[in-house]
Amino acid sequence: MSLAEIRKSLSVMVLPGDVVELRIFDRFNKKYCGWFNDIDRMAEAALSHDDTAEGVYYTCNSCIPGMLAIANNRIIPCATASQEGNIERRRILGFDIDPVRNPVKISSTDSEKLLAYNRAIEVRAWLSSQGFPLPVLGDSGNGYHLDYFVDLPNTPEIKKLYEAVYKVLQAQYPKDAVDVQGFADANRIWKVYGTVARKGENMPDRPHRRSKLLEIPDKREILTIEAMQKIADMLPKEEPKTTGTNGIKSTGKAWTPEKLEGYLTERGAVIERIKKDGDITRFVLKACLNNPEHDGHKEAEVHINKDGMIGYKCHHNS
Repeated sequence: MSLAEIRKSLSVMVLPGDVVELRIFDRFNKKYCGWFNDIDRMAEAALSHDDTAEGVYYTCNSCIPGMLAIANNRIIPCATASQEGNIERRRILGFDIDPVRNPVKISSTDSEKLLAYNRAIEVRAWLSSQGFPLPVLGDSGNGYHLDYFVDLPNTPEIKKLYEAVYKVLQAQYPKDAVDVQGFADANRIWKVYGTVARKGENMPDRPHRRSKLLEIPDKREILTIEAMQKIADMLPKEEPKTTGTNGIKSTGKAWTPEKLEGYLTERGAVIERIKKDGDITRFVLKACLNNPEHDGHKEAEVHINKDGMIGYKCHHNS
């Protein structure tokens, strides 16, 4: 692979002026890293280690400029690496679609890799039907990537959105012979296309292969947060869980007093009265949810606060 081809792949994936970390894992368990805002020097560094590296990667999201002060457009033995707090902007929503292998750290066979390709095309088609733009289609060497361009802040809320999108896709395409994975961590590293993937021994049926870009959209179309939210909204909402004598517990997700009242009624609980106690709504029940014999003499109640957090109490043992 020529320097020009590695540079071309980096110019597709990295915005001009962005600071990204280049991270290299060699075949002797040593790790090297550096931070770059110069695509030419980054491509040269990637190529210089490609003959011996197990894998050459980069942070697909942009780092804060201060990271250049660790290793400015050069590679050094890694004493540190980019953490989530060192990421300034999210640039990629990526899907890593790999064939399942046993053991894990070996190269895929051609037939295994074909299964991953077919799944990648299937996932891309479904996401397109849901309003996603065309992604970059990448060959990681052993599987395939779908790289969607985004421009989002590195915040806890955006991380939760990523997590929800990935959960929906994993439910839509459960792990079988192929695993559809995503990454919510902002500091995730991604393959530098044009470099070789060397997992395990280079075997005739499980060869080391060069990664590459397969399909690049005509323009860098940004995936909107609204399109991501549409997928995230497909994630089933959590319901209260009944656990032993402690009764209902909940994460508080999407619950209101009205929804809780309907939930209790649907499940046959008899609500004798509803009490307001400041920001807390209490549903006094005719009988204990866990033991119907606990009725009349002591109150059982389910309560919910203004944040949607749910609790349960039977006063029989209080």
